[in-house]
Amino acid sequence: MFIIKHSSPLSRSQFHVKLGDHARAARMLIRVAENISKFPTHVVPILTSTVIECQKAGLKMAGFGYAAMLLRPEYREKLDPKHRRKFETLIRRPDRKPNNEVSVGGADEDVTGVEGEALTPCPSCSHPLLASVLYCTECRSTLPYCVITGNHVVKNDLTVCPTCQFPANYSDMMSFVENTDSPTCPMCSGELKRDAIRRITDPAKVLNTWIVNVDEPEEPDSPKPYESSEAERG
Repeated sequence: MFIIKHSSPLSRSQFHVKLGDHARAARMLIRVAENISKFPTHVVPILTSTVIECQKAGLKMAGFGYAAMLLRPEYREKLDPKHRRKFETLIRRPDRKPNNEVSVGGADEDVTGVEGEALTPCPSCSHPLLASVLYCTECRSTLPYCVITGNHVVKNDLTVCPTCQFPANYSDMMSFVENTDSPTCPMCSGELKRDAIRRITDPAKVLNTWIVNVDEPEEPDSPKPYESSEAERG
């Protein structure tokens, strides 16, 4: 739950949307949208943002699914009319499988990513995973995520916030510090200074604190298939 809540502000932060990184913003919002039942009073704005960012990132299938969810009777009238019209058009004329979208995963993990998303090693067992995945089906571990990007951390590129000790990928934190005016930690708002950030040479202790071994990840709230006949009624 803590991971899910932190993903939402990340997706709208200056290092995602404001930098034009719509692919990463979309993946963070999908992470929240997959657990939308935990945010019952914010369903419409969260899913609306998810559809918009998915469309900008080329994640057409994910955008289609969440647009369909928003056009259900319980949400339809709460939608901003301008978004409702756009989503109705999207549902009627879907582009379900654009060239730059790939789907990977199985029963344990259903991940939709943009072509070019990095495969990085699980920090627990080194099994290659999409960078945005936080559960490793190989070692059945819930993984710590980078406070800057929201992606899982990489064992040989690990650092922590000097103030709150929350983990991050060293390269991402340094890039954030070097390209942001008055950078602060997204978790604790502590000041981030280049000289205070160090790559951790022995990451085992930090990783053992954060990695949780579980049998299965929490079941996501998946968009239900949308019937075309319902779309035509609106």
